[in-house]
Amino acid sequence: MQLNLQHANIAYQLFGEGQPIIFLHGMGMDHHSMQIPYEPILASRPYKRL
Repeated sequence: MQLNLQHANIAYQLFGEGQPIIFLHGMGMDHHSMQIPYEPILASRPYKRL
């Protein structure tokens, strides 16, 4: 999904349902750098991952 703001576009993915957790990556990494280690742990738990 993509959020279009006045001066920036923000791409994001949603997984799951429940209480939201927001993962912010940085230092030249992409969303896979956060998805690979955390998704297996959180997939069966009641959290919406953003």
